[in-house]
Amino acid sequence: MRAKTSGSSDWHDVASNITTTSHRYTTNLTIDYVAVRARNAGGPGLWAELSNMPSEDWSRTVTQQSGRGASSQSVQAQSQLAAPASITVWRENAAYQRKIDVSWSAVSGTSGYNVACSDKNGWHWWHCGSTTSGSTTQVTVTQNQLGERLDLRFYKIAVRAVTGNASEASAWKWSADTAYVIGELRNLTHSRSAGQITLSWKPNFWTTGYKIYCDEFTSRGAIAYTLCATLTGQDGTATQHTVTIPHSSNSTYTIDDAKTYRIKIVSINQWGANHMVAPHIYPVVNLSVSNIVATTATLNIANHSGDWYYKTNAAPDDTCQGPVSGASKDLTGLSAHTSYDYSAYSDSACTTANELASAASFTTLSSVSNLTSARSGDSDITSVRKQAVAFSISSTAASSDYILKTVTVPLKRVRSGTGSLTLTLHPMQGTGTYGSTSQPSGTAVPNTTLSGTAPTSGSYANTVFTCSGNGCKLERGKTYFVKATVTGPVQYAWNYSSTQTETEVPSGSGWDIGYSHGKPDDEVWQTHSTPDYRLASSSSRRRRSRLVG
Repeated sequence: MRAKTSGSSDWHDVASNITTTSHRYTTNLTIDYVAVRARNAGGPGLWAELSNMPSEDWSRTVTQQSGRGASSQSVQAQSQLAAPASITVWRENAAYQRKIDVSWSAVSGTSGYNVACSDKNGWHWWHCGSTTSGSTTQVTVTQNQLGERLDLRFYKIAVRAVTGNASEASAWKWSADTAYVIGELRNLTHSRSAGQITLSWKPNFWTTGYKIYCDEFTSRGAIAYTLCATLTGQDGTATQHTVTIPHSSNSTYTIDDAKTYRIKIVSINQWGANHMVAPHIYPVVNLSVSNIVATTATLNIANHSGDWYYKTNAAPDDTCQGPVSGASKDLTGLSAHTSYDYSAYSDSACTTANELASAASFTTLSSVSNLTSARSGDSDITSVRKQAVAFSISSTAASSDYILKTVTVPLKRVRSGTGSLTLTLHPMQGTGTYGSTSQPSGTAVPNTTLSGTAPTSGSYANTVFTCSGNGCKLERGKTYFVKATVTGPVQYAWNYSSTQTETEVPSGSGWDIGYSHGKPDDEVWQTHSTPDYRLASSSSRRRRSRLVG
């Protein structure tokens, strides 16, 4: 083995009689050319030479050159092309593919490039890529010096420009520092709750930060990743990283509980990036209950496909029920004023291991009804005359909220015309004890709508107005008014003597019928009756047939 410096014609021997295929030599001299030849009893073979080393260390894998015997001259002349610059080592491929992307700035006059790779110390170099086009300035490295898949930890990369003439090759240009290329994320887990996704993973060494991208997955839609979180200043020493999306770095990103997501986590350092795509994160399965009354309710499951099963803590569904093929199941045979905790399951075992969602808890209701006004007769409702009937809930009634379900009003149309009839629910104006001078507040109870269809007949008929959703919540110790308002020339009449309200309540009694009231525009409300009677609970008072549910 021999070596020499650039521009010198004098070779000096480095070592002889080497019996291994590698040799380590340390020197303070500048070494630009190394040549090696084999020998046996018949004499030496051809010199194999590597010139213009990729880095400061002389120990390299050499390339074959032509010629016989020893030579006192370099077989390669001084390089003519400029060396590449701005070499970038980057990795952003799917996890476990283990590829390095190398790019550099173009060199004028070249017809291609050679790429060499080394371990972090630059001791062992190997040819790891090339291009035969002067316009291509990127290669992907996939194998190590033994032809095996890359172990992506740390590498030096060198590039030189070449032409068809070996003497015109540029000097090697290597990456400024060891490229600590990031490996795959480990121990990646995810969980999901209402409105958020939580990711956790074991951090990578040589990582300075992470970027997390979210995609709302559709089976046929194109991938459209959106940056949804950024973590900076990560040094890889933590035991585990955890991030919740939406994240403070992108608090505007919204998680839709009904959608499936793909998440890409990109690990970053100054030399490049590596990413891992998490498994599909499926929608949050929600369990809820609606239409709750005394003995029935509706169990609803959201964001679940396929059959499901259900079970609760009390009869009649305290054993596993199902399968259910739709998104809802009507529950029957429930007991009034009883607490239930319903859960949904993926199969007929109905065990915690296959529970689909958190339990839905609710309490069934008891019923009171038949609030009848003390005043007989009727009163007109016009665009200039409003009508109202009041009812109160005693302050000693059951502590839970009362739920107004329906109001049944005997109405008839007195005069035809364009316009509308609206019933609204109002609290009593002001505070204090309800009395004959009380009147409805000008503002209706929030989040309540009484919907129904106005009559077209000239004879009285019971018209049912229903509170929206699961009913209008009322509080004990308060007085409320059902107020009727008309717009346009159409005119109706209200028969107070048989007005009814149906109400679902947790338990107990405490209903007082109040006064019926009328109010011409710009005048005070006028009282038409005196208080009627207190109602008992459904257990001591017969329910009428017009009750809902």
